[in-house]
Amino acid sequence: RQQLINIILNAPNWKPQGPGPNQDIQSGAAKDNLLRLIAAMLESLPGEQLTPSVLQTGHSCRSEGGGISNHSAGLAMDIGAAGHTEGSMNNMFTWLHTNSAALGVDELIYNPAPPGTNTLKHGKPLVYDSATLNGHKDHIHVSVEGPPATSCPPGT
Repeated sequence: RQQLINIILNAPNWKPQGPGPNQDIQSGAAKDNLLRLIAAMLESLPGEQLTPSVLQTGHSCRSEGGGISNHSAGLAMDIGAAGHTEGSMNNMFTWLHTNSAALGVDELIYNPAPPGTNTLKHGKPLVYDSATLNGHKDHIHVSVEGPPATSCPPGT
């Protein structure tokens, strides 16, 4: 675990949009499956700035559908589009989509999904409702498989 943390926090292309992502990594809120995905992205996409806006801290407990969010379980990351071109966001989404099985991706949402890709739920193609899609025009949501949260973290 510590090796993954060091890879992430020392990567020159790790550029969180606030202190929350680093705090979640250091505190253990971000689970190992998510850390492996982040480290793989940083190593495989060295020309891309990985700009997470949120892992767990700062995200509401509930998802659009009303269930407990994968963010609450420490299994999800939102990659903000700030400072990225459409091509850059498409490149990251396409890489995540292509490597989704190997990375254990559970959910992958970005609107519009680049040509040749699609949004995922439980690792399988799913067309999300318009409210969910409209809520993901400015960031990529990716979550990994793992035990779901059964309650909300304090303060969410």
